[in-house]
Amino acid sequence: MARFTWFRSCAVLVVILAGRVESQGLPLAPPGKAGFSAAGLARLDSAMQAYVTSGKLPGLVVAVAKAGRLAHWKAFGLRSVEAKAPMEPNDLFRIYSMTKPITSAAAMILVDEGKIGLDDPVARYLPEFGDVKVWTRDGLVSPRRPMTVRDLLRHTSGLTYGLFAETPVDSLYRKMGESANLADQTIKLARMPLVGQPGEVWTYSYSTDVVGRIVEVVSGQSLDRSSRSESSSHSR
Repeated sequence: MARFTWFRSCAVLVVILAGRVESQGLPLAPPGKAGFSAAGLARLDSAMQAYVTSGKLPGLVVAVAKAGRLAHWKAFGLRSVEAKAPMEPNDLFRIYSMTKPITSAAAMILVDEGKIGLDDPVARYLPEFGDVKVWTRDGLVSPRRPMTVRDLLRHTSGLTYGLFAETPVDSLYRKMGESANLADQTIKLARMPLVGQPGEVWTYSYSTDVVGRIVEVVSGQSLDRSSRSESSSHSR
């Protein structure tokens, strides 16, 4: 259970037309000028405090922004239960798999801008995926159709994690190891057989990592920078 101890600190982020917090360039504005009711934000505070008072969460942070201005940014409860350390508005949180919707949202912004097509083959952006094979009990076979961006977004790509099953492919994944950057990681993944035909089997997997690499290639920026710039451009 040790891997789940991160739940002992939790963040709730409420963002309207997502933007960066004040410390990264989003200015604070009086709620009224930003288009929010002070009474409404007070009700939000009461609701968030109830999570702490009831013991459902040890601590949380709320941010409400609109049109490039931060109207509300407040911390509740404790950052550390053991140390009795109070939560601070600029505390950082490791959000684990919740990076998946952030990465997917960045990709969908590029789809909306016509820079990525949902049914485009992954190999259009990452040529290393042009010659992948599919594992079967009778040996490796060619995919019946190419893996697409849509497959990556819905985890029907044929990729896997190597954590939740005992196929020969999962065994290979466990030996593969992880790389420090997405470019090297996707090259490793492209060398692995697929655990199923694209579009035919749902498998929780490294698919979103590959989405992130596509975002990097199309945007010309690293994923952390491209995700921030894409969301910022759509918050104005």
